Amino acid sequence: MNEPRVFRHFPLELSSNSRVVVAIVGGPQDILVAEKSLGRGKVVLFTSSANRDWTDMVVHPTYPIL
Repeated sequence: MNEPRVFRHFPLELSSNSRVVVAIVGGPQDILVAEKSLGRGKVVLFTSSANRDWTDMVVHPTYPIL
């Protein structure tokens, strides 16, 4: 299975109580998915888009899982 490619994403600087779930190979701000606890739940941030100009992940079988 080929890995999906990300062409563009939003650079991200995490707060102290956040964590990286999925990172793109590159610099420290190359985070694709981040998570933060909020109250009794968690918030997940996806830093790319569902547009195929930004990533070919939207046609990859793992995309619905993300």
